[in-house]
Amino acid sequence: MNDYGRGERRHRVCKEKWSSLWKAYEFLRSTYDEHGFPKNAGIGHGWVEGGPLLPVKTELYQTGLGIEALRALANLAHLAGKEDVSNELSRSFEKQKPLMNEAFWIARRKGLRSL
Repeated sequence: MNDYGRGERRHRVCKEKWSSLWKAYEFLRSTYDEHGFPKNAGIGHGWVEGGPLLPVKTELYQTGLGIEALRALANLAHLAGKEDVSNELSRSFEKQKPLMNEAFWIARRKGLRSL
């Protein structure tokens, strides 16, 4: 949705669809763990469906998408004229991005992990 259209039409669509956008965000937020990362459980199989990686609480890819959704929704809120929401979501994005890097980076292995 964040990549949809340009100019005044984009503003109009954001205002018209704001309720649906916010509802989708509320659902995403309902899956958050204690770190504010989307959980990989409780609503279907999630990203990892089986095998030696289980149990996986969340993954880098899944967490990254959730955090990018904050940035995109902040922009959409701005386009919809909801500056207070836009500012709050932008702050959440800025807080979550470094937390993701800290949670998934394994310095001694110079690699990433699943939680």
